[in-house]
Amino acid sequence: MYLTAHRVKSRQAAVGISVFLHVHSSPEYADLTWELPDVTDIAQSRPGVLVSHSYDLPPGGNSVLSYLDIAAADDASAETIEGALSAFRTRIPGQEAPIVVSDRGVGIQFSAVLGLADRLEEEFDELRGRALSLFRSARNIPGRAEPLASSFTVDSEGYHFRLDEGSVERVRQAHPTGFLANAVLHISHDVLLNFETAHGDIFPHVATQLSNMRMEQVVQLGGMIFRSDATGKVVRRLGTTPARQS
Repeated sequence: MYLTAHRVKSRQAAVGISVFLHVHSSPEYADLTWELPDVTDIAQSRPGVLVSHSYDLPPGGNSVLSYLDIAAADDASAETIEGALSAFRTRIPGQEAPIVVSDRGVGIQFSAVLGLADRLEEEFDELRGRALSLFRSARNIPGRAEPLASSFTVDSEGYHFRLDEGSVERVRQAHPTGFLANAVLHISHDVLLNFETAHGDIFPHVATQLSNMRMEQVVQLGGMIFRSDATGKVVRRLGTTPARQS
């Protein structure tokens, strides 16, 4: 899990806080260790799958004034994260940013521009409050939920995704207003290439479009797997949470 809060400034000089929560339950992150998380490496190179976010200013083109990065196992409790942040705060007085600590399963790093150096503790408190608020709202992710399933084919016209019948029903039940899922989604080769060039991984976008849900809601239903019709193999997992050992 990678949770980060930034204070950012837009080109128009507006200032706000952005918060993003990622998880690392996909197989590609199986080699990460969480006893002493390398929060710097995770933040820079392996943030994981975005499952929830909030922001005061639209992302893109903003400069970062301060940041708080937190790395821990996906199933870390709110109490564990809060305790680690409280202990981290005691280290701030007299320190120069950036401050990096990894201890007892939680890695934390915090930094701010020179203009905020005289209020590091207050800045940390504001970022911590926003980060914890988002984190708490996402803690109802189930531990044993079966993921939603999508199959896809590829032909000369592009990629064709569809939710499996059982997943359509689960999504339908999850929409309190009865708003139905987009059970089928077609993406041309050009559109996919342009999207991934500009925005990166397209699978989270496909998951939200198929389900008509935000990514955090998809994760709350167990995440989503993507299976190739050609091979029958699962080629991508998003936000899936493996069953916990009792």
